[in-house]
Amino acid sequence: MGAKSGKVLPSADLASNSSAMSEMMRTPLYDFHVSCGARMVPFAGWEMPVSYAGIIEEHKTVREACGLFDVCHMGEFEAVGPQVEAFLDHALTNRIAGTPSGKAVYSPLCYEHGGTVDDLIVYRRSETDFLIVVNASNIDKDFAHLSALAKDFDVTLENQSDETALLAVQGPKAVELLTSLAPAGATLPKRFRHTELPLGGILCRVSRTGYTGEDGFEIFCPAVEAVALAEKLTSAGEPLGAQWCGLGARDSLRLEAGFPLYGHELSEELSPIQAGLGWAVKLDKAAFVGKDALTAQAADEALERVSFYTLEGRRIAREGTPVQDASGVEVGRVLSGTMSPMLGQPIGSALLKPGGAEPYQVDLRKHTAELSLKKPPLHKA
Repeated sequence: MGAKSGKVLPSADLASNSSAMSEMMRTPLYDFHVSCGARMVPFAGWEMPVSYAGIIEEHKTVREACGLFDVCHMGEFEAVGPQVEAFLDHALTNRIAGTPSGKAVYSPLCYEHGGTVDDLIVYRRSETDFLIVVNASNIDKDFAHLSALAKDFDVTLENQSDETALLAVQGPKAVELLTSLAPAGATLPKRFRHTELPLGGILCRVSRTGYTGEDGFEIFCPAVEAVALAEKLTSAGEPLGAQWCGLGARDSLRLEAGFPLYGHELSEELSPIQAGLGWAVKLDKAAFVGKDALTAQAADEALERVSFYTLEGRRIAREGTPVQDASGVEVGRVLSGTMSPMLGQPIGSALLKPGGAEPYQVDLRKHTAELSLKKPPLHKA
């Protein structure tokens, strides 16, 4: 897959040196970010903004006003054909059959052994036309996986990632911002719905979805219109206190909300059942990839599962840190950890064996800290 800027070679490895940065792919908004003073870092093969004004300020802006995000690095596939509904229902764990046009569906994509290929969102545009949005780090893998499955169906799959831009507007003032750019009297879509809508004169597909735990929208437009749309969102958002936010705030926001990040709470080894996403695994539907393994996992009371937590003190438990129960027995490991700007304390997720004696603890540089298991969203627990 080529870079969305049309020039830079891809790199599968994340690195911080200048030579590696020069090989990163760039979104159509790269120059826009640099002009706004963003700090750029490597992420999943892309050179992306990690922050502008600072992660804490950006995080709080999303919770209290409105944040703007460049998510053009995400992948977009088009799936069309007379058997496209049956194909997606077979490939994905969630139910696609019967989904009305204008509806978006979140679903894991699994291997036969139950491990996760990716988690994605499917947008039904018509009876025989779907848009699939996948994680940036998995574009090539996902397309190959879905293409292999598509051979058994009358369906055409096309990777449109290079031609498609995706921006997100998240926060309590997101509706006000989009309303100011939409035609007078236009109706914005409801949660997990999408529609075509001109914003500032640019025809977009507007979806009421997001990755922050706040109300908001994800906006698709042609890649060539990305800069113009970003400028319009910036101008319209300024009086509302909106600001651009980077990957740092995106990660702390999703962890507060209890959303999985592929490679952490979901992976080729970690299934959606383990990640607490059983609601998106429809075991009562016809055969789909991974159904037998996931059915067995759902009934396995000894299965390790993902839990979210807050942590006493100020030290963050990093990925891979062992977790012990009250008796000192190791019962799991940390999957994600960061500082919650809203709570002012560390939060995270861990893969834990059931039945351990609480309180759970982690050893942070010879300092023992206690985990408090919480149900997300953590900042509202």
